[in-house]
Amino acid sequence: MATSLAAQLTQIRAHSTNALDTKAQKKAHSTSLLFDSHYAAAQDYNTLYQLCQEGWHELCRLDSRFLGFADNLFSEQSKLEERTQMTAAQNQNLDVVLEDFMGLVGARLLLKPALKAIEWLIRRFRSATAKNLSYGDALLTPSSIYSIHEHNTTCLILTFLPYHTSPVFLSLLTILPERRHGAFKFLQPYIQSSSIPSRHAIAYTAANNQDFFKALNTYTLRVCRCEQQYPALLSFWSSITSEAVSVMLDHSRLGRPELQKENQEDVLRRVMPPLAEGLAMHHSPDLRVGCYMILTVLGSKTNLSDELLAAMMEMVVHCWKLVTHAGLLCLVIMAQQRHSMTLSRKVIKSLLAIEHLIDDLELLNDRYKVEKLVLGLILGILKRLGRPGDFHRIRTIRRLLEANLMQP
Repeated sequence: MATSLAAQLTQIRAHSTNALDTKAQKKAHSTSLLFDSHYAAAQDYNTLYQLCQEGWHELCRLDSRFLGFADNLFSEQSKLEERTQMTAAQNQNLDVVLEDFMGLVGARLLLKPALKAIEWLIRRFRSATAKNLSYGDALLTPSSIYSIHEHNTTCLILTFLPYHTSPVFLSLLTILPERRHGAFKFLQPYIQSSSIPSRHAIAYTAANNQDFFKALNTYTLRVCRCEQQYPALLSFWSSITSEAVSVMLDHSRLGRPELQKENQEDVLRRVMPPLAEGLAMHHSPDLRVGCYMILTVLGSKTNLSDELLAAMMEMVVHCWKLVTHAGLLCLVIMAQQRHSMTLSRKVIKSLLAIEHLIDDLELLNDRYKVEKLVLGLILGILKRLGRPGDFHRIRTIRRLLEANLMQP
């Protein structure tokens, strides 16, 4: 009797589990960036693939770099690949390919072709029923799930985040896993209320959530290393990071003097490494301008040593030919914070190489105090007199003095 009852209970549990699995699969298949859940639930596997192919081909016509994904993400073989059957190394390689694609597609995220292609990465290997989503002899089971919004969530969110005020970001929030932790915990109330986060909320999170701040910097620098940067991303990154650093520095001033110094050093440890890496990338002028913005905040809100400020000034002038005006403002702010008037040879040489240096300084002088930088430049020129090119140096000194740039 007991054995019979146990068998019945086992059978009931099996039926219940199967029913729950089927329900979960249907819900999973209805997860869509483009379509409402009822329409998405009725779509079959080949329809999804055809949709993504249309989007991908349009992207290729816009940018030939998308052709590089022909043999992986958008190939016929991609219908059959499953993470559960891949090695750890293969899964890592897949993640790299997915991140490469997301970095490239970010510049065109508001275009329909981009969303069609991403739809495939979100929904592939989702199955409503074996009939709808089988392909050949391969049956896609719940264990095949590796949708980008679940397994590459950080990359996906950061690709969409520069467009956080657009409807497409709200659509993304509706398909994210229900519970967010760590870097993106701040999105939880917006997911629950189906509302979009404000710019202030994002900047506040960057200032107070180290995981998010690091993730934003890491993602942006990776996109730039791959030469996939675009104005929307760099504008978003520089404005959010500048505001976040300003808030961090304001918070660092609380407490005893020794605690303030410790807090300030902690901010520098977080901020300086990504800035150094960004300034080392010569192929992205917009990234350098963003770094200058953040360095300007650091220079104006910290009590840094003359040595550190001098090192930061050399970072600014390194390969700055395309963005000298933005870099010059950064130098003005840093020079004003220093006690010493002495400028390094590298900084002086870079300043003298600016074609319209006096004009640029006069423009800045309307809003900023440029006298320390000008005086440091004049002293540096005087120290180097007696070498070839003195005539040009003396003429520069005369023009600097005539421009009245050292008036308090």
